[in-house]
This record gives sequence, structure tokens and C-alpha cells, in this order.
Amino acid sequence: MLYVFRRSYGKNWAYVGTIPSGLVRLEIDESAVDVDLLRAVLVEKTKPSTREGYTKDLVDFFLFVTQGESVYEIEGPKRKSEIKAQVKGELSRLSQSFVGIGRLKALELAARYRECMMQRGLQANTINRRLSAVKSMVRMARRLEMCDWTLAEVDGLTVKPYRDTRGITASQFRLMMVFVNRFSLAGARDFAMLTLLWEAGLRRSELVGCDVRHFDSEQKRLSILGKGRNEREWIDLTESGVLAISEWLELREVYGLTEPLFISLDRANWGSRLSGTSVYRIVRALAKKAGVSENFGPHKVRHSGTTTYLEMTGGDLRGAQAYSRHANLNTLKFYDDNRKQLQKKVSAKLAETISWKKNTDESANE
Repeated sequence: MLYVFRRSYGKNWAYVGTIPSGLVRLEIDESAVDVDLLRAVLVEKTKPSTREGYTKDLVDFFLFVTQGESVYEIEGPKRKSEIKAQVKGELSRLSQSFVGIGRLKALELAARYRECMMQRGLQANTINRRLSAVKSMVRMARRLEMCDWTLAEVDGLTVKPYRDTRGITASQFRLMMVFVNRFSLAGARDFAMLTLLWEAGLRRSELVGCDVRHFDSEQKRLSILGKGRNEREWIDLTESGVLAISEWLELREVYGLTEPLFISLDRANWGSRLSGTSVYRIVRALAKKAGVSENFGPHKVRHSGTTTYLEMTGGDLRGAQAYSRHANLNTLKFYDDNRKQLQKKVSAKLAETISWKKNTDESANE
């Protein structure tokens, strides 16, 4: 038996897709949607990047709900984009319909979605973030008296923080920058972003969340909206950081103070704010060219910068905290422990107690 996700147009029904038996039929009646649940969820998120992230996570959830696990096996980026765009266009009505299916069915779907993500090999942080987006949606629905239940019973995965924080060396990162033509428009932009990621330890969201007005070349500083913050803060820039941004803006030529500091340069999205995903792809592509790592991304630049500084200073945790802007100093101890490779040193010492030399053994047998 197949269930269908369908959309109402008056008396006509347009079949959008089929899903395997055991999932759920979401019948969307446009006239019944009197509260925009999605908007209520997103309006509480102060950062554009956070709203974008929540939207993407909910799109992925409803892809699973409406299409089933087979949606992840679809070949061809064009077809995948079409389905995602279809679901995104119906996201408000899908969220309204979901909270109307009842607690037990919703719990079942959330649990199956969690299992599906685990089978796909997604990282624990990603799984927890996506589940959190779904839970937030349901909590908001309860606050709006659209339902009387939550998804609190659906547990996330245990995350071991900062398993590998060593990243790459400064010389390896410098090699990545060699592959950037800083005299071209795209190259100047990418060079400025790489400089800020390394020298200022910026997160992707902090980088793409800046407007031109947030760059103060005279005072040599940049205003960023940090993780978990509601107000922007000024961070100091180096001479090279100011120069890199200035060169990018000079080549860009035309811009307004309220426009994004870093913009997309492709034909379809020219001038729009560069997304965090695009920053990830740029860094990853450069890392691949430099032979660094296939999985090297912007956040590992922070790891690398922090570890490099700790190496240079012999473990200055306070300085590393100022650079990374971690609220808890204990977080930096993970970096320092990984830098020192304490476990490897202990293992080497213990290995000495059971090791034997071939020549010595042979001499004894003689």
C-alpha cells in the first residue's frame, strides 16, 4: 500500500509524490492554514544563518517524511534540487500538517528519521542539530496551542567534543593560499576570507554575517555576531587582514555599506550574501588542490589556528581563548591535550616496558 503526499487546489488534487507504506499521509488544505508555524519558529532566530540552517534541516526532515528513504538514493543533482525546492515551497503547510497527525505517529517518524540519518553515516552533531530543529517546530506548535505534545522523548546522540583538533600546520595552510589568485575578483574575495578564517579564527556564520559597514579600516577592526550572541562585538584585525579586505573591496568597486561584505559571484546569484555552504566548498576545494585533506573545512581552520598558536606559545590558553572566543576555558584544554599527544606519549612509555631487541635476544640464545 502506498500513501501519497498531496496538495489541494480547490476541488482538484495534484499528486506530488509517493512514500513507502508505514510513513504518513500529509493532506495539505491551504484554506486550513491560519497560523504560519514555520514563520513563528524562524522569527525567534536572530541570525540569518541560523534561520537558513533551520530551514535546511526542516526541508531534509520533510523530504524523509514525504518521500521516504529512497529520496537519498535519487541520482542526478537536478532531480534532487527539484524535489527539495518542491518541499521547501510547501514547508509552512507541511509543518502545520505534521503537528496535526498526533503524538504517536510523530514520535515514530522522528525516531525513524533519526535511524535513517545514522544509517547514512551522518555525524552526531548533524543528527542532533536536525532533530533539534524538528523539536523546536513542535514546541512552538504547542506554545501556539496547535498541539498538546512534544518530541522530548526522541533523544539525540552522545557527542564526544573535539576528538581531533590538531588540524593542519601553518605551512600547509599557506600552501592553500598559494592556489588563490588574489588579483582576480573571486581570488581577492577568497584570499580575504582565508585570511580572516586563519588570523581571526572566524566561524563561517560570523564571516558571512558581516556587511561592508561592519569593516572599519581606520580602526583596523571588524564587527561580528558571535556564536550564541545577540549583540555584535568588535574584533581587532592585523595589517594583513585589513589589506586583504581592502583589496577585495577595491576590485569589487561598487557596493553599499549595508550590502554583504562577502558576496556570491556566480551569474545566477551575483551580489547576494555568500552562504556558509559556499564558504565550505571554497575552502574544501583549495585544501584538495593543496593536497591537504578532502574533509578540510572552515571550522578546521579555527582548530588549526588555535593549535598553531598553542604550539608557538607553549600552551597560552588565555591567548587561545581570546582568539577562538570560547566561553569556557576548559574547551581549550582539549586542544592543548591533542597538541601534546599525551596518549601517544603514554603508549610509547608503556611500550618500552615490554619491548625486546632482536640482537639481544639472539645473543642470549647463543
